[in-house]
Order: sequence, then C-alpha cells, then structure tokens
Amino acid sequence: MKIVSWNMNYWQQKSTNESAWNYLVSTVNPDIALLQETVVPEKYQHQTVFIESKTCRTTDSIKWGTCVFVNETILLNGSFKDVTEKYIKEEDSIGKQVFIEVNLNGREQFTICSLHTNTSPDGIYSIKNHIQKITENLESNNSYKRFIFGGDFNADIEMDNGFFIEVFNRIKINYHECIPKHTQTYFGANMSERNHYQDDHLFVSKDLSNSINETFSWNYGKLKQYSDHTILETELAI
Repeated sequence: MKIVSWNMNYWQQKSTNESAWNYLVSTVNPDIALLQETVVPEKYQHQTVFIESKTCRTTDSIKWGTCVFVNETILLNGSFKDVTEKYIKEEDSIGKQVFIEVNLNGREQFTICSLHTNTSPDGIYSIKNHIQKITENLESNNSYKRFIFGGDFNADIEMDNGFFIEVFNRIKINYHECIPKHTQTYFGANMSERNHYQDDHLFVSKDLSNSINETFSWNYGKLKQYSDHTILETELAI
C-alpha cells in the first residue's frame, strides 16, 4: 500500500491545481494520499473526503482545504468513510484535518488522518497547541493500531531551537515516524540554507512499523511547477 503526503499550495498555484492532481493520480499513483491546501477537481471528488479550511483567505473565490484521497482499486474492492468528528470537534480547527476509515477487501481496516496545522508558532491557535490537541484526541480514542497520519505540520523538531521536541517526542511514544532523518520538504521563496524545514511528516502506529518497505521524499525539481512542498512517500507491505 503506497501512502503519500503533499501540500499542493492551491492558494498560490491555482492555475496548476488540476495538472497537479493529474500528476498525483497518474504518475505518483498512490493508494492513499494525505493532501493539504488543495481543491479537488470534480472528476476525483468521488474518491475523496475534503473539508474546506477556515483559514483560507476571504478573497479566494474557491475555498481550499484538507483532503484524503483513495485510489480506484480501494473503491472497487473496499470502502472508506469520513470519521473526522469522532476525533476533533473544535470550531477553530475546521478544515485543518480530515480523518477517514478505510476498509480493504472487507478484511483490513485502517484509520487515516491528513493534518494541516496552524501557522502561528505559539498561543491559543498555535502549531504546538494544535498538534497536542490532535495527539490527545488520538490518545482518548485509543488510536494506537492500524493508524496512519501525516501532513504539513508547519514545524520540525529542530525549529525554534527545539521548541517542538516535546511535541514530536510525545507522538513517537505510540507512532513511528516514517522519515525520521531531518530532510527539507518545504521550499518557499523565503527559504535559504539557514532555513531548512521539514514541515511535512508521515507517521504510522507502531504495529505497522514492521510493514514499512520503503520511505522517501520525492525530487523537488519535478514538483516545483505544482507546489512549494515536495511529496513524502511510504510503502507498506499490506
């Protein structure tokens, strides 16, 4: 099972959004994609759970948001459903995460979360508080098995002199980070050699860690026409 995470940067690269989706589906060809800052083209809407983000700009005529996509094989042989409200109900977080349950071949069930954290470094609507809220809700739902989550965290473990170490260490108690080595995944215009951000992350519950075949980040040069983020990929022997 191939799982990817990608921030598609719709609000800055609207003109390439549909091309980015075609590239995702045809070339990347994931079984499941965790997507952020995106708008779903009509032809793929039956394969997605999408929630519009409250943080998109009021001037945007089409509102972008967060999404989980499943491929046609899953649709033919299994099913999926939106379970977002089971995990988080806070008004300020609407559209910042999507949770789905996926059933494969009527036998195996997984819970998947696409996460797009807040962008303030601290305070009531901060990245730190948002990630903590998500992980607390996962803990309260005992979501430690057959669980996959990831997305654009707007944070890495080295950011702000280790400000987020506590948050990431808490996640790692119950989940395995698929790409633990610090690697740049965000390439915004303000990025330089001194700003080397791994904004994007993929985690699986520890019961799935032995199923990991391969993990890597895509070559950004192939993707920059579509987004300021690269794609993370994890392949599970499932």
